[in-house]
Amino acid sequence: MAAQWLGAGRRLRSIRPVTQKGARSLDTTAAQPAAEPASGTRIERDPLGELEVPSDAYYGVQTARAIANFPISGRRPDPSLVRAAVQVKKAAARANRATGRLPDQLAEAIIGAADEILGVTEASGSGTGEAAELQARLLDAFRVDPFQAGAGVSHNMNTNEVLANRAIELLGELGVGSGQRGDY
Repeated sequence: MAAQWLGAGRRLRSIRPVTQKGARSLDTTAAQPAAEPASGTRIERDPLGELEVPSDAYYGVQTARAIANFPISGRRPDPSLVRAAVQVKKAAARANRATGRLPDQLAEAIIGAADEILGVTEASGSGTGEAAELQARLLDAFRVDPFQAGAGVSHNMNTNEVLANRAIELLGELGVGSGQRGDY
């Protein structure tokens, strides 16, 4: 498969579909059979295809693509940007619950995940040490390079994925859904 060009003489690595263990996919062709994920990974899908994501990551396929495609400065987003984005998502969950567009249980899970990131409430563990540890793991999942620019889509998707994956875990603790990250 031919390599794609990014312009200004910069070449993107060759793109290959997920057909074997450990392969990555940025393929936009028809869906192909899913490969077995490598140990410690899960396979997530989006309109561009399948991609392996670390199984313990709170981010998902869109963030993984942004990390691979935009390694600009090697920096992480400023914590104030992360907090602001999470506060907007929390407000959206409240508003959509109030208008009946988001079921109460799902809204509460999203709000709970946001509160854990913001450090507003204790995590589902029993002590504040566990809450701080969870908050640190959640904050660590915000990985999109702040100089990625564009319209902020990658930063927005990073926020969506972290909140969604933590909300999925919270719902799983209540016996709703699988509780497995990536099970959107």
